[in-house]
Amino acid sequence: MENFNIEENTTIKSDKRKFWLAKTLSVVFIAASFSLLMFFGAAESGLIERGNGEVAPSGFFKTERSQIELPSQLKFPGFVPFEVAETSPVEKIEMEAPSLNPYWIKIEGKEEQVLHLRYTPGAQFVDQTGENLPEAVRETSVKIEAVTVNGKVGNYHETRYSSILSWQEEDVSMTISYDRGGSDKMLGKSDLILVAESLK
Repeated sequence: MENFNIEENTTIKSDKRKFWLAKTLSVVFIAASFSLLMFFGAAESGLIERGNGEVAPSGFFKTERSQIELPSQLKFPGFVPFEVAETSPVEKIEMEAPSLNPYWIKIEGKEEQVLHLRYTPGAQFVDQTGENLPEAVRETSVKIEAVTVNGKVGNYHETRYSSILSWQEEDVSMTISYDRGGSDKMLGKSDLILVAESLK
């Protein structure tokens, strides 16, 4: 009789262990399935890139450099703050010094918001907040703010409908400007800096 009770207790304990093990494995399986679902959903919506795991910030969308012909030494943003409808070059402006001819790229969103990128190879960025600027340049109604882009000095200013960021990217003077178009979303300093720092 005593042996029977011992066997019965052992069986009950074994059944309890199996029950908790099954429950734990079920929870782990559900959590893993949910994680995979979230990952593939984010990858499909462009929030993350599957290739190298690079994550775009919330509210930003991945871009494709292959959509536009751009000299290899010029970098292109990894993401922008809207869904891209079209990426196109803007007609080049010829300058007296051929080496300073800028490249203009227009990235347009579905709500007609536009991000312009201006690359000027060989030019040096001029800090508009510098003390050595001529008085005429400094006396302006536009408030220009000193910022940091990838550890380098840059300038930021905004108007009612647009925001502009300028800085030096290696030997290229860069400007990114945003015009909100038909969108009610206005980009600020931190948004443009995120775009600038995604250049690759």
